[in-house]
Amino acid sequence: MIRTGPAILIFLAALLAPLPAFAWSDDAERCFAVSYDAPLALGYCNRALEEPGLPDADRAAILNNRGVTHTSLGQFDDAARDFTAALDAGGPDVGTLNNRAIALGWNGDHEAALADLEAAIDLDPRDSISFNNRCWLYAEMGRAEEALADCDEALRLRPRDAIAIASRSYALLKAERLDEALADADRAADLAPGFWQSWLYRAYVLEARGETAKAKTDFLKARAYGPKEWEVRRALEKRGLL
Repeated sequence: MIRTGPAILIFLAALLAPLPAFAWSDDAERCFAVSYDAPLALGYCNRALEEPGLPDADRAAILNNRGVTHTSLGQFDDAARDFTAALDAGGPDVGTLNNRAIALGWNGDHEAALADLEAAIDLDPRDSISFNNRCWLYAEMGRAEEALADCDEALRLRPRDAIAIASRSYALLKAERLDEALADADRAADLAPGFWQSWLYRAYVLEARGETAKAKTDFLKARAYGPKEWEVRRALEKRGLL
């Protein structure tokens, strides 16, 4: 994915790679163009990175995109290595720091992920994606009040952002404030009905409320909108829905 706007992942929103700096070879262009087919994209990215004389900015963008692809496959160690190499080649970058934080967070290295998000916020304190992703991370760490404060800040910076609203629903779920969590999840689904995380996070809330039939419907909607997303696959596999 190319970093053109709000993150995908809630925290995912940050899984967006920087735009290329120059005209590229066919392999480099296809590295980005075929992101819907992760194994194919990896092949193109690998070949693009072997091109002689590749400028550092281009190398950073391709590495970042390959890292996003590894993340989508659940290959978090490979993803983190690519994001680190992208930062070494291209210098500090808010999007790449967010991307590495997501890979580290999903891999269970919460403290390192938190350090990356704090660095991203220091670089650009008006970037709503960094606050959104730190909201998700704090929720994962059991620090619900800090999570909610960050989601509120993300929404102050970018009102009506379905990604941040979905993230806040997850933080409210972790805080066991289920009625509020459901209200946010409903709102996220209304604002972005094609966004897989809206349905996945609402499914989590409905499941916690004991509404298992409704939760199953939403899990399947998440699969319909994000069939190749690692988080969707993990959730459905745990519930025997793959």
